[in-house]
Amino acid sequence: MILRSPLSEAERGLGGEVMHIHLLTPPGRSALASLALTGDGAWGLAARLFKPRAGRLAGPGHFALGTLGDDLADEVVLARHDDSRVEIHCHGGREVARLLIETLARHAATPGPLTHSDVARRLLPFALTARTAGILLDQRNNPAGDPARYAAVGRHLATPWRVAVLGPPNAGKSSLVNALAGYQRSIVAPTPGTTRDVVGVLVALDGWPVELLDTAGVRIGEGLEAAGIAEGLAAAAGCDLCLWVEDATAGPTPPPEGLTHALRVVNKSDIGGREGLRVSALTGQGLETLAAVVVAALVPEPPPPGAAVEIEDAFA
Repeated sequence: MILRSPLSEAERGLGGEVMHIHLLTPPGRSALASLALTGDGAWGLAARLFKPRAGRLAGPGHFALGTLGDDLADEVVLARHDDSRVEIHCHGGREVARLLIETLARHAATPGPLTHSDVARRLLPFALTARTAGILLDQRNNPAGDPARYAAVGRHLATPWRVAVLGPPNAGKSSLVNALAGYQRSIVAPTPGTTRDVVGVLVALDGWPVELLDTAGVRIGEGLEAAGIAEGLAAAAGCDLCLWVEDATAGPTPPPEGLTHALRVVNKSDIGGREGLRVSALTGQGLETLAAVVVAALVPEPPPPGAAVEIEDAFA
């Protein structure tokens, strides 16, 4: 599962009059991190907090080495594009970047409203696939069309769609998740009830980011197994789609009442004759068809290149 904590107020674009601070690199462990300060007064704000090592500030189109901050400062490379855009390259790690962003925000005035392009720029480091990154890049260049038409896609440019994989015990749910992921994410065993916790794995289906949730087999259980089943059903309730996986060698097992957004999938089709959306996690039979059906359900109308897309700021 990909876990992302909400960004701080400083990382939400706080700055001076029509000025915004953007984290250009994804948060996490790294050698370097990059920030951008854009808008009216960007250079003035950076210059007040920057102490150059050589005693000279960077001119337009140049960079300088020094420290940036108050009592706590980090050694940075300051790149001055012009008076309205400055890039700051600092040591990596989430806390260093957060310190500098919050320092810049503390010295700035009331923030101006974020534009459509601002939101796209801020979300770009969090794009999970090349396809969603391309859509965010399009949003920075005055795209044409009605953005509300593709609002459903705009909600998932920095966060994945979530698809729960449920079904009776030993239907091959974990094997199916592993096959779609391309590696063994979940433990597989012939003993029914092996999976207890909800196990997430991030995949790309036709370029769209999807988090698959492997869950415990649904049956009447006791103790720890019952808790795992309840957790899986609760997770499914908040998902965009559910796959109800059945065993082709066994009789039909309808999904529980209330699981209205479930797509029924017949696994083990290499050894069973049941009809339906047939797949085999073992041989790979039907996986491409299943992926296409899932994508069609999640993204029935993908935006064409260059189209305007209404963006939901995942970290607002």
